[in-house]
Amino acid sequence: MVIYPKDRAFVGNISINILSTSQKKYKNFFLAILLISALIVGSLPFINFSSIESKKFHKIKLDIVNHPPIVNVKRSANVENPRNAECTHWDCFNIYHCGHIGHDRITVYVYPLEKYVDENGVPAVESVSNEYYSLVKSIVESKYYTANPEEACLFVPFLDTLNEDRIDLNLTSVVLNQLPS
Repeated sequence: MVIYPKDRAFVGNISINILSTSQKKYKNFFLAILLISALIVGSLPFINFSSIESKKFHKIKLDIVNHPPIVNVKRSANVENPRNAECTHWDCFNIYHCGHIGHDRITVYVYPLEKYVDENGVPAVESVSNEYYSLVKSIVESKYYTANPEEACLFVPFLDTLNEDRIDLNLTSVVLNQLPS
């Protein structure tokens, strides 16, 4: 017994196609979709989606907390962006920057550990307290940390401002204003 395909009718040795016109259109449409999908998937490894991927970002080193690199800051530098007294979550925080590069969560960037001093060698912050160090360490070890500032939603400076008595407010404001955003 010979089994014939369902979409063809046979009269003697002659094959007759019995697919309707709409079925042919759907068949061609799905074949085209399949071909286009295969081309897209095949070309993905060769596409550079952004220049961010070509840069190497490294997790900050917390073990240099006792001997951080020193950065000189001019105390006389003007604070270009004065604080906006009307600033609220709704108008000063760009929520659209969060989660736009493949993350399904808020990402946090911690600025590198550096000791900021003025022209006379006076530090903006005397030293990092255990509490602030624990806070930063928790962030860096969490799933929310990113070493890439362009992926970050929140930025945490490595300046211990927990105790206002231990910091130079004017120099700290100059340092915070000069941090890259």
